[in-house]
Amino acid sequence: MLLLGVDPGSRRVGLGLLRVEERRLTFVAAHILKLQPRLLPDRLAVLLENWDAYLAEWRPDLVVLEDQYYAQNVKSLVVLSRVSGALLGHARWRGYPVEAYPPAVIKKTVTGTGQATKEQVEYMVKRRLGLAGDAPADALDALAAALCHAHAAGLC
Repeated sequence: MLLLGVDPGSRRVGLGLLRVEERRLTFVAAHILKLQPRLLPDRLAVLLENWDAYLAEWRPDLVVLEDQYYAQNVKSLVVLSRVSGALLGHARWRGYPVEAYPPAVIKKTVTGTGQATKEQVEYMVKRRLGLAGDAPADALDALAAALCHAHAAGLC
């Protein structure tokens, strides 16, 4: 089974692909999708074009998204909601099953506490997947979402 984790952001979207076979997790790929245009509709257009290409190339069995319920300000939450909605809607339109988990659930599943720092989540993702060296935080957050689902679904 291929799990595609997604960490939505207004300027960067983290993507992380994991394979689950015989209750073992294997890192497959990670990528950061950068959204450069200034205007949100243009960013969403770039997002969907690239997102569609990733779905076609990777063909995951399930898309797992970090769902945002809180942001520092309302405007940020609205933008993140639009990005998340575009990703979720497009994945479903293409026929992919989708799951979403709040950040605290992902943190608790990966580190043991829902109040974990970004650094603690990154450390545990690297350790669990046997990754060495530096990796973009957004990609590690996406892998954390996929790990969360693998555990929640009893796949590993």
